[in-house]
Amino acid sequence: MNKHEITQRLFLSSVPAFSLAILLGLAVGLVSMVLIAPFENREVTYLLVGLLGLMVFGPIALRILQHSLDLAEPGIWLALFYFTHFGARAIYDTIFGSEILGFGPETNNFELINAALSVSIIGLLAFWIGYYTRLGKAIAHSTPTLPRRWSGIRAFLFALICLFVGWGLRIYLMISQAGGIRAWLRVNKYVELTQAQGTMYISIISGLATVGLLIIFVLAKISRNRGYWLSFYLFLLPELIFRFFSGSRSQFIFLLLGLLIGSYMISKRGYKVSMRYIRWVVVLVVLLITLYPLFSIIRGGIENIGVLSRTSKFWEKPTVLFKLIEGRQIGLDSLAVVMKRTSEGKPYTLGSELSLVLIAWIPRKLWSDKPTISIGKIFYNKFFPPIYNKGTAVAITFPGEFYWDLGFTGVIIGMLFTGVMWRFFFEYLIRPKGNLSNILVVSVMFPMFFVAVEQTLVSLLTMHLFQFIVVVSVVILISRKRKNIKIGEPV
Repeated sequence: MNKHEITQRLFLSSVPAFSLAILLGLAVGLVSMVLIAPFENREVTYLLVGLLGLMVFGPIALRILQHSLDLAEPGIWLALFYFTHFGARAIYDTIFGSEILGFGPETNNFELINAALSVSIIGLLAFWIGYYTRLGKAIAHSTPTLPRRWSGIRAFLFALICLFVGWGLRIYLMISQAGGIRAWLRVNKYVELTQAQGTMYISIISGLATVGLLIIFVLAKISRNRGYWLSFYLFLLPELIFRFFSGSRSQFIFLLLGLLIGSYMISKRGYKVSMRYIRWVVVLVVLLITLYPLFSIIRGGIENIGVLSRTSKFWEKPTVLFKLIEGRQIGLDSLAVVMKRTSEGKPYTLGSELSLVLIAWIPRKLWSDKPTISIGKIFYNKFFPPIYNKGTAVAITFPGEFYWDLGFTGVIIGMLFTGVMWRFFFEYLIRPKGNLSNILVVSVMFPMFFVAVEQTLVSLLTMHLFQFIVVVSVVILISRKRKNIKIGEPV
């Protein structure tokens, strides 16, 4: 038995002990809340945030201590983003109040927030239990692998085709939604993007431009061909410009993250490599925080003057910047709303929203009366006060959806299932080394591993599954059994 296997066994053997420690911590925490302070106090909120933080950062600390940290492990990324929606959001609510729940910063009653925090903690514990079961790994090992090798010339030609198709569809969307590229730059995307219908699959297919760019990036990294590198930088610039002005607060950074993860997947990987790459992840997080106000202003439409001066106001005060960023991470409030409304008699869905998956694939142009597929839009219309633009899709999150399905039992079952899925992703897409198709799929879809937590199973089985099908279709077309390229060999 080699050192890696021994370390892995030691780590796996520590999981039950870690889970037991979490359960004991929860028990001690709950008893302390009853004996020391009323449940609605903000001190209880801080205690629950600490418990949630232990469940998020504890596994990361264990991996670092045992030198088993993998930068691309999806469970870690989901847990971190989970904390922004529940732990950090709880801090936000205690400082600024919640417009969604109808209380201001002067309130001293956090009973509903604390109840939602408690459910989110149990939900994350269920996720980790599902993540460490053998089911996800067994499914991954019984699923046919993606093609390991590509035909170099065919891959480059298909990359150019992807770029041509993707950019063509992007220009089409700009013209159809706003009337032209200049008008698209000026339009208020808070309104335009929320009211757009029937464009989701076109937008996903337009992502072929990114797929083509990343194919060339992989070819350049593994072959060290100057021609590929020149082509990559030639197409990288317009991609960065497009994402900068796209109206999304995160797509610009997500592209850089995809390139970073792709580079990591191509490397020898391992603990030391992961620790080296983490420095760049920190840089990207800082860059996202810094540019978030700028992207928020650009989302409202580019003006001739005042963009930088308006942005600088957020940079001057960290609390204002925190309010802006965390004000959009509303998962805890969504869960609290569901818990409150269902306790008042709002019926559970019993998973009926999953039936939307059957009709989600039908183009809206062929079915003008097609029901709304976005659970975020349905949720906003049914549960939220009218505080956002009409047609806005809000973050319901996995725990919020599962609680809406079947209450507390739904959260446990749903998060267990999510843990199994995320383990499958890890074992099937990330764990294997030297698989070029896996490298491309993970590079393109990596943000899904954590962004999905603020969405629903419906979006996972429609939007993200469709994106996966598109990327896999490309890798099948560029694969070849003979005369394949290998990592470290010239094309």
